[in-house]
Amino acid sequence: MDLNSLLSSLSLKQKIGQMFMARDLKFFPDETMKMIEQGLIGGMHGRDNDTAEDIRAAQALSPVPMFMATDMESGFCGNNFGGTHFAFQMDLGAFNCKNTAYKFAEAGAREARAFGVNFVFGPVVDIANEPASPFINIRSLGSDS
Repeated sequence: MDLNSLLSSLSLKQKIGQMFMARDLKFFPDETMKMIEQGLIGGMHGRDNDTAEDIRAAQALSPVPMFMATDMESGFCGNNFGGTHFAFQMDLGAFNCKNTAYKFAEAGAREARAFGVNFVFGPVVDIANEPASPFINIRSLGSDS
């Protein structure tokens, strides 16, 4: 069945569910997996305690292809993912080199795909304009637009 046919066959409840992304497969595992199996969740935001196997199992269980997301501000390196840990955006911005930035993004994308992730939160486009905020500053490529 093609994607258009699949989507048109969904109930209203399932269509609404496709607009939601759950976070952390292990917080309510039984309830979450049941909702995924029923097509009531459109995506998962993988957290540090989720493994690549967890992500693949959830995707296989869903009747509709899901967005499988994770944070990647410093690479694909959650505790259980085992990917490469890159420098933060602040370090990348200091290089001021488009080629280096491209290679960073490409390597992260390849690792994410290998683990079943198809939606990435980060790198973000924060601007380091508040010196008192060290959290934003390390997530930013720089202090100007």
